Amino acid sequence: MGKAKKNENKIIVIGFPPGTDDEGLEAMCDPYGKVYGAHVVGYNVETGESRGYGFVTFADAEGVTAAIEGMHKTTVEGRTLNVRTVDDQEDKKTKKQTSKVRVLPLPPPPLAPPPPPLCAPPPASRRGDLQRSPPHRL
Repeated sequence: MGKAKKNENKIIVIGFPPGTDDEGLEAMCDPYGKVYGAHVVGYNVETGESRGYGFVTFADAEGVTAAIEGMHKTTVEGRTLNVRTVDDQEDKKTKKQTSKVRVLPLPPPPLAPPPPPLCAPPPASRRGDLQRSPPHRL
């Protein structure tokens, strides 16, 4: 078999109460399937509480699907959960990176030469034409 993807069967849970730790996140997800690991990230340095998001790895894709269907947009202690696969998160990150690329407009096409005048001006005289020739002597 091929090598498993790093984020296979992994979800991100956003919006749980600040007091939730790894065990609390695992307990929240356990009813939906076998949980291999739950990790709360983003702790507030001053308070020591989580910022309300973490990752959960399930044993199989069925657990991932059940957790997303069962937990997404539900309310826990007055907070709405946002649950999705980590692959979705990576896709959004990729989209954000590509959306930061600035697309510059194309320069305008070169201007067409002006149309010829309806009446042509007399040809420009040369300096020698302006001088008078000496009178002819007979």
